[in-house]
Amino acid sequence: MNDKYICELCKKEFEKAITDEEANKEAEELFGVKEASNRADMAIVCDDCFKKIMKKETYILQEALRDLYYNFLKSIGIIWLVKKISFLELKNWVKEKEDK
Repeated sequence: MNDKYICELCKKEFEKAITDEEANKEAEELFGVKEASNRADMAIVCDDCFKKIMKKETYILQEALRDLYYNFLKSIGIIWLVKKISFLELKNWVKEKEDK
C-alpha cells in the first residue's frame, strides 16, 4: 500500500490518514459514490482543500435556497413579512437582493 498521496488542488504530498477502503466508504456516505478511489472523475484532496471545497459548496447551496425562498415568498406576495421580522436571517439578504 502506498502511504502517500498528492493533493489534486494544492499539489502537496501528504501521508494517508485513512485506508483506500475507508476513503471509499466516506465518499459513499458523503456523495453516494461507490469505489471513489477507482474513478477517473473523482480526485484525492487533502483535508484543508476538502474543507475549502465544502465551504464553497455550502455557500452555493445556501444562496440557491435563499433565491428559492425569496422567489417563493415574492410569488405569493408575502415578501413584506420577511422585511418586517428582524430576527430572520433573510431580512438583510432580501434587502441586498432587491437593491440589485
